[in-house]
Amino acid sequence: MTIAADVILDIKDLCVSYFKGKTVLDRISLSVYRGHVFGLIGLNGEGKTTIIKTLLNLRIPQSGELSLFGSSHVDQGVRAHVAYL
Repeated sequence: MTIAADVILDIKDLCVSYFKGKTVLDRISLSVYRGHVFGLIGLNGEGKTTIIKTLLNLRIPQSGELSLFGSSHVDQGVRAHVAYL
């Protein structure tokens, strides 16, 4: 059994909309655990980049909860441990 401290990324009911109310992410939930390999794949326009931008606090979600390493995704100390291109 995995305990909460082993959750690296936790997303619960994430909703993100763009201009004119177009919903891009609708109640997305996922968890990634320490020691697991995770890939985010999909077709163009399916929200992969939006998920990453929201995690990095570059997009503001309409609702939902996000955490990295057990802390808020907006915490500067947590974001210092995340690399992206």
